[in-house]
This record gives sequence, structure tokens and C-alpha cells, in this order.
Amino acid sequence: MNKLFVSIMGVNEASELWELSNTLIRELCKSGKIIATPIDDTWAILREQPLEALKLIEDARKKESLYHIAFSSPDEPIINFIKCDMLFLEQPIEAIFVNNPGPLSTRAANSLRRVGISTVKRLVESTFNQLWPVRNLGNRALRHTFHALKQATENPSQF
Repeated sequence: MNKLFVSIMGVNEASELWELSNTLIRELCKSGKIIATPIDDTWAILREQPLEALKLIEDARKKESLYHIAFSSPDEPIINFIKCDMLFLEQPIEAIFVNNPGPLSTRAANSLRRVGISTVKRLVESTFNQLWPVRNLGNRALRHTFHALKQATENPSQF
């Protein structure tokens, strides 16, 4: 087999290998953050990425991980995916955004409150399918929310 074809992969394979969504893989390709070249309507991605790209991929995986899990099991409550024995569930949802990864946008906070999610407990009892259709709570805000929730469970002392 030609060595060139063994050293490249497509978006789907990269998504499985790096545990990232296809959309994020395409964004990394378009931005030039990973070595890839466009072919027709897809990308040919170099399997052996430089160290800087691998670090970026690892950071992206950490940010997207809970979101990715919730997306793959949309009818499961979020509480099933996290260790929340150390979380203060009666805190307002803004509490999980205090330290990392930055504050929840006002639009996203208002959207969650509008559908009755004002505490961490209500947030973790929700499912991805319940959160996805909420008006003004887009993909980026959901990822940000899941990342903050994951950070809060990993570092409960900061919460």
C-alpha cells in the first residue's frame, strides 16, 4: 500500500481518533491549526501532527468532552455523566462559571432561566435534548456550559 495514504486520514477518522466532533475537526483544518489539505468537500488530515497541534487537540478534547458525551446520549440526564457528589447543587448556575472558563453570557443565562433552569441541580437533571432547543442557547454556549460544569466537578474546592 502506498505510504502516503497510510499517513493521512479523513474527518470522520480524525473525529474518532481524537474524540472530537466532526465540526471541530473541520474548524481546526480551516484555521490551519492542524496540518490538513482540502480535497473536494472534505479534508485530508496528516495522521502524525506536530507537538503544538497535538497539545491544541488535547485542549479541545478537554473542553468538548462532556458536550460530546451528552451529544452521543441525548436522552440521559447530565448527572449520569459527571461525578457530582461534591457539587453544591442548590447554587445558582452562575456559580459554576466563577473561576473557569469565564462567565456565562447574559444571553445564555437568561435563556436557561426562561426555561426554569436557575440552579446547578436543575441543570444536571436536564438532558441534552431538553437543552438543545432552548432559544438563544447555541452550540457554543452549550459547550461552554458543559465545560464549566466539568471543571466544577473536577475542582470542587473552587466551586
